[in-house]
Amino acid sequence: MNLLVLLLVAAIGGVAVTLQGQLMGIVDKNVGTVESVFITYGVGGLIVGIAMMFLRGGNLSSLQGVPHYVLLSGPLGLVIVASIG
Repeated sequence: MNLLVLLLVAAIGGVAVTLQGQLMGIVDKNVGTVESVFITYGVGGLIVGIAMMFLRGGNLSSLQGVPHYVLLSGPLGLVIVASIG
């Protein structure tokens, strides 16, 4: 991949991380930590679900081939996002 494209993706990712933390902090102050985590994961999950349907049609049946412990990535992600607030 072109170095310029990689740098652009890295810059956009950095801006997104910064904005997400700030915006989630505002939601947290107004409605609470649990609610802000719900909004973060709910809206993000909805967007990813729609993208998954349009781009690949979903490939969730392949989850049968992964070890069960890797599904802990979801709850661990919740802990990480909740700790931001």
